[in-house]
Amino acid sequence: IEELKVSEGLKRHQVKSLQGISQDVVELKQVVDDVYILDRLNNSKDLNPSLVDYTIFVNSLIQEFQQRHPQQQFVFNCQNTHVGICDVFLLATIVKNLLNNARECSPLNSRIEVNLALDSPEYLVLQLKYQTSPAVTPNQETITELLTDNGNLEHSEARNFKLIVVQKSVALLAGEMEIKQQVNTHSTVTVKLPVR
Repeated sequence: IEELKVSEGLKRHQVKSLQGISQDVVELKQVVDDVYILDRLNNSKDLNPSLVDYTIFVNSLIQEFQQRHPQQQFVFNCQNTHVGICDVFLLATIVKNLLNNARECSPLNSRIEVNLALDSPEYLVLQLKYQTSPAVTPNQETITELLTDNGNLEHSEARNFKLIVVQKSVALLAGEMEIKQQVNTHSTVTVKLPVR
């Protein structure tokens, strides 16, 4: 009986180890994708626009992310359907990196709120609000310094890298990005993209 208990314990440990390895592979793939994207953004200005329903597209990315990270609560708020022309690859890059950054900066079992709205007929606003400490999420000045330092990422942390990829993607789409932090507990990242 004790051998059976040890065997079951090993199986549980193996399953947990395999789940951890699987998660590590997904995160490593995201880093490799980000390096590729950053290279593409630095070396090309070619956009590949297509018609997209922003609401359905963003919601599907959030649902996919929620399935991979059930320890976080992702809440999507959108009042209307928004359709426009956009480079879907860059839009996915922006959303995925913002979700990853929010997840990494938030405590487990916390709420990450994703809002999508039209600011005016010309701009789509994607906003993430999440709980964090001010020391965790870099402020706008840090991102600006990294971007103006010729893309020198040698000493930047992984979450800074994600935000740099977002910043460059947003700039290529002629949009704007802003990071705000409340004194102790919350961060808000807002991306405004022109609607075409």
